[in-house]
Amino acid sequence: MDRCRQPDFLLLWSLHRCSDISGKLQQIQQQLLQFVYQESLVTTISDMYPSFFQRTSRRRLLLLTICAGCFLVGLVMVTEGGLYVFQLFDFYACSGMTLLFFAILQSVCIGWVYGADRHYDNVKDMIGYHPWPFMKYCWRYFTPAICTFTFLFSVIKHKPLKFNNTYEYPWWGYTLGLFFTLSSTLFVPLWMLYAVSVTPGTPKQRLKHLCTPAKDVPAGTIKKAINSEAFHSFTDLSTLRPVKRPNETENRTLRSSMV
Repeated sequence: MDRCRQPDFLLLWSLHRCSDISGKLQQIQQQLLQFVYQESLVTTISDMYPSFFQRTSRRRLLLLTICAGCFLVGLVMVTEGGLYVFQLFDFYACSGMTLLFFAILQSVCIGWVYGADRHYDNVKDMIGYHPWPFMKYCWRYFTPAICTFTFLFSVIKHKPLKFNNTYEYPWWGYTLGLFFTLSSTLFVPLWMLYAVSVTPGTPKQRLKHLCTPAKDVPAGTIKKAINSEAFHSFTDLSTLRPVKRPNETENRTLRSSMV
């Protein structure tokens, strides 16, 4: 009987170990995602104001401020009533219609304002070859259409948030959720209106100027001359493919001539 039970015990033990490993891998993945999110936010702010944040330790102070702010917000969500606040934040600020709204704006900007062909050439500069041409039609037509239809469907079928499908939040809870939604959504159209208002010229000239890519953004044909340097990281290691520098070629030529 013991011998018959031994395979069952080993199976249960292996399943338990696999579940532990998968749980640890998920924790590591979440930690890596948090690091990526923080670093992308800090890099975006630093690139917007390079003359201020690239000096001394200001970039580190910016990272410390963002991490401390996120930590303090997270403390509220681990209290006894923190799950109510977490669900409000997750439902109104981090998912749903907010992400769909930004997806529509990004797809329209990439496909029509910046240009799908230009972005198509930029992808070739980054990976070394053109992707599937169907991607251009996705950037222009399919992605904006699908996101728009999904956004309209979400607005039409919208229902107030309920905790565990039973508890209804008070009026100030829904007001706080609406504030979360508008805090991350209104900045884009407000900044667009601000850019249009401060740009000189007629309304048509303003829109044409703002919807034209910057002159210092190179096209795919122009970047071919410096394409090899684009794949070389700051640690002198090749990121995507090996790079032959002019100095290395000259040194090999000298060595062969000496031999």
